[in-house]
Amino acid sequence: MRVVYSCGVGDRNPIELPGAMMGLIRHDRADRLEARLHDYFVVSPSYCLLNADGAYRGPVLRDNPDPAHRQRRPDGGFVPLTNWQSAWEGFLVRCDEITVFSESSRQHLLAVYPGLSANIVYRPHSTVAQITRVRQAAHGSATLAVLGNLSRQKGAGVLCDLAERVARDGGPKLALIGNIDPAFSLPPTVRLHGSYRPADIPHLAERYGVGAWLVPSIWPETFSFATHEMLATGLPVYGFDIGAQGEALRRAPNGIPIPFDPDGDHAAAVLAMIAARGPWSVTQDISIPRLDKAAE
Repeated sequence: MRVVYSCGVGDRNPIELPGAMMGLIRHDRADRLEARLHDYFVVSPSYCLLNADGAYRGPVLRDNPDPAHRQRRPDGGFVPLTNWQSAWEGFLVRCDEITVFSESSRQHLLAVYPGLSANIVYRPHSTVAQITRVRQAAHGSATLAVLGNLSRQKGAGVLCDLAERVARDGGPKLALIGNIDPAFSLPPTVRLHGSYRPADIPHLAERYGVGAWLVPSIWPETFSFATHEMLATGLPVYGFDIGAQGEALRRAPNGIPIPFDPDGDHAAAVLAMIAARGPWSVTQDISIPRLDKAAE
């Protein structure tokens, strides 16, 4: 039997998951136990590693006192972070293989569980949609667009702040090709497209006159399909230099990583980087590197 842990977010009492999965393994058989790191639930109940104030401040170690990193039990009691990480470490140590989809995820995992190095396999996703190059809109009329569905950790607040700043002080036109968490109020100046198919991205980029993309995510993504899809269009892609998205931006010739300050003004940082770059450079002829061979 092969038991593969993928995601436990939303479980009613997730502190019981590690033991439950280990209990499925029969020691007299050639059973396998595996894990795939699609988020950081094995590190903290705050599976995007955000603190209670919504900020990401690096790997979450056992002595982190922030209340976001403790689990509330169904009976109202709390599981402290030390107990949480001890339970998941016992499970991860037993895994025959732990798949990470970025080097950033490997480093986040090892910061908390340094003994897992031999168990971790780097295997980036190879199923990124085939995206054709996009003709860049003229700088004077170009739009700065965000691709994907936005939640708190995905940068919904960043886009709202950016829109308010642009409406007040001037700046690029903005568009969201995707949806936004209804908890956030997106200003009407942002063109909202809604749901889309990955194959339609080049067409939509031309329809909205995209001159550059923005990855507003404020958590360390474990892979970020949207970042890879934006990069594949050949247009400039701005984003914060954290997680797998920062890793992808640093590797790509059209990636523009923005220094990340958890306590800084994210919207101002985006606009400052755009201003520092000057007119958006046309990137039609650049060659986007393929994912590592391990992905194939």
